[in-house]
Amino acid sequence: MKTNSKNQPATPALWANNEDWIEPVKKVPAFIKPFMVDTPAQFLEKYIAREKLEALAGASYGFTDLGMEIPEWAKNASCQFWKNYIEKAPLRPRESVEDFGVLAVMMEKFTQGHFIPPQSITPPSKLEKFLSGIAKRVFFLLKEKIVSRLSHDEKAQFHKGCARGEKIIARMQNPNYLDMIQLAPVYLAVAVMWRKIESFDTHADRIQWLKANKVIKKFTTHDEVDKYVPSDRVVYQAFDTIGLPTGKLKQT
Repeated sequence: MKTNSKNQPATPALWANNEDWIEPVKKVPAFIKPFMVDTPAQFLEKYIAREKLEALAGASYGFTDLGMEIPEWAKNASCQFWKNYIEKAPLRPRESVEDFGVLAVMMEKFTQGHFIPPQSITPPSKLEKFLSGIAKRVFFLLKEKIVSRLSHDEKAQFHKGCARGEKIIARMQNPNYLDMIQLAPVYLAVAVMWRKIESFDTHADRIQWLKANKVIKKFTTHDEVDKYVPSDRVVYQAFDTIGLPTGKLKQT
């Protein structure tokens, strides 16, 4: 394990690269050992299709890095989305059992539809259904492979993190809060569907796709004029904020 400047052992990581565990593994908690050679992405790709894992990596980057290579603009989009909800960012679930608890409870609640405002009368979008399917699989793996192996003290930290996660979810469910963040769905869609976003020839094509998939919503005003929120101008500015290049992007 690595040591800090005072030669005290650093907190063991839930996942770590090979160079991080040169010292004897007997110093590492037993529940961590099966995952030491893996990043989260390397562990999850044994169970989840790569397309879905890439989407999850984009969605989650703003609160935790799964260790999968994605474009910088997709990372920036994820950070722009999550900064609206998380007090302490990014989370470090590989080093902190408490932060791991935040991640786990958010996965659990997402599988139960808790990210959709309670009074919503519209059915879940394709994006929500897609993410929910991934979350169900990941949460099952977290419970079966990691949480069940925690010690008593670690479980206390884990549940403390779960309580933090509940507060984040409550903020995400607050419709008045969400209404103030018109670009949040755009940032999330770009982060999750970055493979699709990079396939378009122009920003105009990207905006049209976001409208077609109801990420950018259409409203009819009292004088029967159709209006999109956020506006094209605002979305163009958002693309510039995250550093999304204009034109067709090189496929990675």
